[in-house]
Amino acid sequence: MIKGLGLCFAILGTKEVCPPEAEVWVERGLAAVRVGNYQKAAVCFKKACNDGCARGCRNLGVLYEWGLGIKQSFTKAVSLYKKACGDGNLRGCCELGILCKIDLGLKSGVEFDYTKAASLYKKACDGGNASGCNNLGLLYVSGLGVKQNCTKAASLFKKARKGKCAKGCRNLGILYEHGLGVTQDFTIAAGLYEEACDDRDIIGCYNLGVLYVKGQGVNHRATSKSRNNLFFNRYQNPLTFSSPLCYK
Repeated sequence: MIKGLGLCFAILGTKEVCPPEAEVWVERGLAAVRVGNYQKAAVCFKKACNDGCARGCRNLGVLYEWGLGIKQSFTKAVSLYKKACGDGNLRGCCELGILCKIDLGLKSGVEFDYTKAASLYKKACDGGNASGCNNLGLLYVSGLGVKQNCTKAASLFKKARKGKCAKGCRNLGILYEHGLGVTQDFTIAAGLYEEACDDRDIIGCYNLGVLYVKGQGVNHRATSKSRNNLFFNRYQNPLTFSSPLCYK
């Protein structure tokens, strides 16, 4: 499998329609997250979930999954993701799909099942969730849970890119660089890596730096040492260039 392909993860605050009283609790919870008060956030998201807001359930699930402000419980996280997904929260579906795909080495409360993950990612992608499209594309590249099809993967990465998932943009660049499911084109790959890099994907920065070193798909006049170091330094010093994960 080609190295450098990566999952997209969703941010807590995606907009969706919730009952007015529940929406107030969601916003209070998000405000608490922004200042690092996860205990208060957990209380707020729980109230929102109980008031019928799927987004509140999904956000509470994230806190349970990572043990933020509350005792870590994969079982409770999965239960909340299932509830959120069933109530139409596409990011809840995507989170559940990630748990199905990743072997945590722990009792996550969900069966390790690539086929189920693919189904959940498809549901999220069909509903317009860019992370779901990207993550489903990864399964098509690897042939896990679905029949391997790099052409289909490229189509899904394009959807993820359109939805502003930087990893989808970078993953599409990898397919163009290696000629998987698309006609090999280093120039297109370089453009996609640069776009991902500009959107704070550090592997996109690194991959672009590699193309500059090789002189593939880029202007040779720009392959100066300083130009190369720009991209490699972004990769090697992620704290100065934000998180590599897709939170959109």
